[in-house]
Amino acid sequence: MRWTQEELSRQLQRYYHVPLPPRVVSSIETGMRRPTPELLVALAQMFNTTTDYLLGLRDDPGLDVPGLPVPDPDIAGLVTRLNSLDDDTRHRLASAFGGILDVVEDERVKARLADERGHFVRLFAKLAPDEQAALVAELEQRFRR
Repeated sequence: MRWTQEELSRQLQRYYHVPLPPRVVSSIETGMRRPTPELLVALAQMFNTTTDYLLGLRDDPGLDVPGLPVPDPDIAGLVTRLNSLDDDTRHRLASAFGGILDVVEDERVKARLADERGHFVRLFAKLAPDEQAALVAELEQRFRR
């Protein structure tokens, strides 16, 4: 991925909340300034590598840390493809994917409630009538999709 200093600055601010003016990017690139630890971490996350690689302490940019699970190659491929998209498309896809994850989580919650129905009913019975009404309204709104 090739970004201008302005694009890198914008990406760091938008996704990692690291303010970095383009002129500072230039100073870091030329060795006039050193990156802060926060910036190093954000860059490592952004480029899916390690801070050691960014600092020149490793030759391999991979994240093969002992004890960590090996990333799924399908997911890694998707991340690479997502990183190559323009900002607008990436944001639209992230929003859509977030919606899908919300539905999946809602389904997990529904399943959990079904499994624990007896326990839920007992707890529900202990609530005051106004608390019961508020809970029912919240659940209806949440699961009405």
